[in-house]
Amino acid sequence: MLDASRVLRELDSLWRTTGKQESGGVLRACAMTMLVAGGDCDEAAETLADLTREHPSRLVLIAERPGAGEPSARANVQCWMPFGRRQQICSEQIEMEAEQLGELLPAVRGVLVPDLPVVLWCRDLALAGRAEFHELAALAGKVIVDTAGLADAAEAWAVLAKFDSGRAVVADLAWTRLTRWRETVQQAFRSEACREKLSAVEQVQLKWAGAGMPSTVAYLAGWLRWLAPRAELDLACIDARMPAKGFGRIRELRLSGPDLEVRLRRPEGIGVAIEIEGLAARMMFPRLDQSALLREELSVFGRDEHFEQALERSRAA
Repeated sequence: MLDASRVLRELDSLWRTTGKQESGGVLRACAMTMLVAGGDCDEAAETLADLTREHPSRLVLIAERPGAGEPSARANVQCWMPFGRRQQICSEQIEMEAEQLGELLPAVRGVLVPDLPVVLWCRDLALAGRAEFHELAALAGKVIVDTAGLADAAEAWAVLAKFDSGRAVVADLAWTRLTRWRETVQQAFRSEACREKLSAVEQVQLKWAGAGMPSTVAYLAGWLRWLAPRAELDLACIDARMPAKGFGRIRELRLSGPDLEVRLRRPEGIGVAIEIEGLAARMMFPRLDQSALLREELSVFGRDEHFEQALERSRAA
């Protein structure tokens, strides 16, 4: 069995060594324990390298390796020098691997930072149906998944349903990807005159690319049902071809009613054409990597009521 106390002693030794090497001293920063389950540890560490500067944490990377033999772990300290300062700021990283996830659970429990939040990022949705993963999720106050890669929202709801009985708040990076769409629509109705017209929206059209309805479309549709509850919602796939990885599937959003026409159109790429009552503009919706999405999601404290309501409406539709 992997000994958590040995891993913590190794961390303490690393801190002492690092402190002796840095003349300006080091600051041991930690705001939470972030557990990362599934996928390649090196890839996950690279994704989170910049993120830990804004959200310093004890990062615990958990991986299953067929043929790994006895469970093992290694510790590391990641440091950076803030601009204009002489003192290094450092956070911690622990990599654990075993043939089976269950073999690592006692050690994971032993390395959690006391009295600080625990966040679990599940990088492999196939883990969600396993009992040992639910034991891992029970340690966290927040579980982050990403259903955007699933072809159809029904698959996403099946994954998320497996977390319904847990105590953790569940967040989906597929919802986080919609922030710019929602902000742009809300900005279009920012003025008092336009807010009055919002209640008169009669039709909402939402179009996407790729066969099946993705969770991003379903979430946005659920949010639009809240924004314009009297409108008829028209959902349509306009191109069966799946976009390249990293490009969103939503292609067009249109809200229309008496004396009102708001249209957001996004061809494959990062530009979005916006038309509001005859006036045209163009905005950039940059591609967001997982690091940027996680950064945004970790800035949300507690429950995201808009997400939960959109999910509830989407499941009921």
